[in-house]
Amino acid sequence: MNKKLVNDAENFAKTANVSRETLEKFMVYQELLSKWQKKINLIGPSTIYNLWERHFLDSAQLMQYIPQKLHSGQIYDVGTGAGFPGLVLSIMGVKNVNLIDSDTRKCTFLREVVRQTEVNANVINARLPKDAQQNIYPEASVIFARALAPLPKLLDIVFPVISPTTCCILLKGEKFNEEILNARVSWKFELQTLDSQTSESGKIIILNEVCRNESEVE
Repeated sequence: MNKKLVNDAENFAKTANVSRETLEKFMVYQELLSKWQKKINLIGPSTIYNLWERHFLDSAQLMQYIPQKLHSGQIYDVGTGAGFPGLVLSIMGVKNVNLIDSDTRKCTFLREVVRQTEVNANVINARLPKDAQQNIYPEASVIFARALAPLPKLLDIVFPVISPTTCCILLKGEKFNEEILNARVSWKFELQTLDSQTSESGKIIILNEVCRNESEVE
């Protein structure tokens, strides 16, 4: 194995505070991702050599923000792509993670990682909100999304599975303030903004009590 990847793996394990057994599952994940990346575009090609920080650590940092009382509920990672952040969190021990993506090939990859790492995660090949509006999915306790859509559109996408107690934990880029202002035109929510460990310009935003503004409700 590439020496840089081994070193990065050890640094990741220390920073994310994961066990040797958990790190071994991440190594399996990394190997499968590198192999499948040659066939389908799972992540940006330029980020493959910074996988442990750019993708694994970026996702793992969210573990600490999951409210303890919501751990037992249904957790949705919408537009999960190659499994970030949901599959990373599942490997770290989060239960009831639903990895949702509309790309059949990516879902096939995710199922293979889930099979080989033996984690508690469910892969759903679907497109929200159309499928969710058919009431086939239970309401979410926690929703994750990373680089899926600007906040106003993202809330439209996930709203069918949001309840009054749902917590949305989202990774956002440098335009996060603009996205928040645009979202407040149509939505009400309690907001917490946190610094990202992996990006100086990025933020983690946590939304609670999400609902549409009264003027937006027909």
